[in-house]
Amino acid sequence: MISFTLEILNVFLLFRYVLGYEFRKKRSPIVIGIIVIALDYVLRVIYYDYMPLELEYLLPMVLAVLPILFFYGRKTVLLLMGVFIVTSISLIDTLSWGIATLAMRGDIIHINFQLADLMARLVCTGGILLISVLLKRQRKKIHFYNEKMSIIIFLPFIISIFLIQFQAAYSGAEDPNWAHMIQGMNMTKSGLLGIFIILTFVLVQGLISQKKELGRMLLLNQKCIKEQTAQYQMIGSRDKELRKFRHDYNQHLLVMQDMAGSEKYEELAKYVGQLGEIQSKANFISTDNIICDAIVNQYYSKCRECGIKFSIIGKMPPGVDILETDLCIMLSNGIENAYEAALQCEGEKSIEIKIRSLGNFTFIEIINSVDGKVSIEDGFIKTTKEDKENHGFGTKNMREAALRSGGSVAWEFDPRGFVITKIYLRGCKNE
Repeated sequence: MISFTLEILNVFLLFRYVLGYEFRKKRSPIVIGIIVIALDYVLRVIYYDYMPLELEYLLPMVLAVLPILFFYGRKTVLLLMGVFIVTSISLIDTLSWGIATLAMRGDIIHINFQLADLMARLVCTGGILLISVLLKRQRKKIHFYNEKMSIIIFLPFIISIFLIQFQAAYSGAEDPNWAHMIQGMNMTKSGLLGIFIILTFVLVQGLISQKKELGRMLLLNQKCIKEQTAQYQMIGSRDKELRKFRHDYNQHLLVMQDMAGSEKYEELAKYVGQLGEIQSKANFISTDNIICDAIVNQYYSKCRECGIKFSIIGKMPPGVDILETDLCIMLSNGIENAYEAALQCEGEKSIEIKIRSLGNFTFIEIINSVDGKVSIEDGFIKTTKEDKENHGFGTKNMREAALRSGGSVAWEFDPRGFVITKIYLRGCKNE
């Protein structure tokens, strides 16, 4: 019973503190999971001395369904991960029994298999705790790539581990102790081979994730280069406009003085307004971050052309510990969504960006006007576009980018007619 309790504990530790899964918020699946665990305990107590063969194969599979009931994520991935873990546990049992048999030179009568199981579970618990500490900062990234995993990759490894179990049996020797010794050697070899397969699975998954990450980084770097190129072009264009304005500055003053002296106030007001428009074209918003500057100024120009009031308060702190590509994803998608929503408003159209830092944290709020109530489902804004299959990915990409950097993104609806996008960034490079 203690071994089974440790098995359940190891599953929870592995999924929560290594793979980074969050517990479900709905109570009904968790209640079902608790009932399933309780029934498993009851059956193990009833059949403590002798358990039917059917139950010996059925009860371990309880662990395989627990992740679906207790954790939030893709059900197929959770189930296959559960099956993979159950088969891995059986291999660890095989290894511990094989070592115990070899240590007792085949004298299985005096082997305490329950103690062997307990020691194996304790070793697993210690290993999981150690891994959870070492990978604490990578937990969210591991969860992100684990959820993206193809279910096909599980099948060959699960089948391989399952088939290995049948290689341990041996009954060819007449001497029972010698037969048990050979069986112990087979069990040890099967256990070690199974551990090798488990490590291979982890390595293959890591390589696949790394390949996807490199591909993603290549596309995002190209996007960042495009944004920065547009930023440099915009700076050059506005610098040219500013120099032209300064060149004609004295002439403008003379014209305005002449209008004022002639009491042509209406013409003067109109002329000043025109100068204001010329000057506004040369304005440049600086946030002390080139990626943020590129995106903000791009939409500042669009908003000015479309009559959307655009304002920004605050600066980006130096050394924010986030990839430029991820920052580009969050800001470009967030401000683009705000722009499109404000553009559809019948009344006042506005976008306000607030940037503030507190200690080791940076908070960015994008507040935009909306036309009507906005629906938020599962923490995401529900897209209003007709082609829902090809839209709505921007908000998910924002959250995934934030999770990769240990931050978060959330959306709120203000009944006064505003949507607030809250971006939370954590950590600085210059700590």
